[in-house]
Amino acid sequence: MRPRRRIRSLEEAAAFVDHVGIAVVWGQADLVLPSLWSEIGGPDADWAIRDENGKPTGFSPEFDRLWRWKDELPERRLACAGKHFRSAALLVAPRLLAAAYALTRRAGAADDFREDELEPLEREVAEAVLENEPLTGREIRRGRSAKTSSPAAGAGRSVAFPQRTRRDAS
Repeated sequence: MRPRRRIRSLEEAAAFVDHVGIAVVWGQADLVLPSLWSEIGGPDADWAIRDENGKPTGFSPEFDRLWRWKDELPERRLACAGKHFRSAALLVAPRLLAAAYALTRRAGAADDFREDELEPLEREVAEAVLENEPLTGREIRRGRSAKTSSPAAGAGRSVAFPQRTRRDAS
């Protein structure tokens, strides 16, 4: 059996996401979804360059590509990246965004988040996204660090909130 050709460009990564529809950025044991990392590095790839003692000294070339592409794909609107369903970092093909949004059971208006009970930080991030159009996680974190003395203050939660898409059906 001939080994499959690995993904070597951003365009190939975008084509992979479009083909599979939804992919995890890197594998997660409790999710059975295609993994962009597996397609870039292969099943046995190591994410790190290691010294003689096995200690990581930096990203492998393959993981470095993945790390850049996870941000470049959404920046170029080739995929929507985020923690859309549960806690895994996912990439969603643009052609599936309407279907994914339908799972929120919201009206579809840009400001429909205002009907939800939100913590102040969540509301701040949602308002920033509404005012500035789509923002990447990197852009949200950069905006938060400009407003606070601690760049990491709330960054994880502030980025994760707009990516929550499913409410419990009751």
